[in-house]
Amino acid sequence: DISDGLLLDLSRAGEIAVTVTLIGAIDDGGPILRSRAKAGEALCVTGSLGGARYGLELLRSGLWRRGGSPEPGGDAAVRERLALRHLRPRARVDAGRVLARMGASAMIDISDGLLLDLSRLLAASGAGCLVDPSEVPVDPDLAAIEAARPGAFPDPLHAALSGGEDFELLFSIDDARLDEVASSLAEVGSPVTRIGTVTDGPPMVGGRALDEWKDTGWDHLREA
Repeated sequence: DISDGLLLDLSRAGEIAVTVTLIGAIDDGGPILRSRAKAGEALCVTGSLGGARYGLELLRSGLWRRGGSPEPGGDAAVRERLALRHLRPRARVDAGRVLARMGASAMIDISDGLLLDLSRLLAASGAGCLVDPSEVPVDPDLAAIEAARPGAFPDPLHAALSGGEDFELLFSIDDARLDEVASSLAEVGSPVTRIGTVTDGPPMVGGRALDEWKDTGWDHLREA
């Protein structure tokens, strides 16, 4: 008999419940926010992009499964690396610490796609940009997959611009410090590439307004 008991509705409620878990502490310098990019600064990314998107497509297509690749071929090792990049992403924690120490003004991890996360950083900073897509560091293994299966996967550059799940870092920093930053990031195993410049004008990517690009990334709250 539960007539005197308490029934709980676990699917919805009239109030908002918030749970907070402490997972770390901020160093003395404070957090690096999205909102402090300034005109004239360099826009850079760590590592390479698009690998996780191709990993997802390999899993969807059955060209790689947990435990090994079901289809033999000379690119089996490449397929495995890309699949694991999607399944076991590694956050650039050490690189983030280096960038915080060296004065990055704004930063965001690329979890939902470079173009979408770029738009978020710029919106928070009230800034624009000039970005050259040809400078975006595309994961070099994407070319091998595309060559072996032409047209079966997204264009490598498109995957790098909007794929998401790479968890590389997009950041802005004083142009004069780029060489020093690159040297320090190399010490923690993180390449870095300048992809553009922060401006006080509209966000522009490849000569087009950023909001004109379709499929900029994964928006969790977008209506279907």
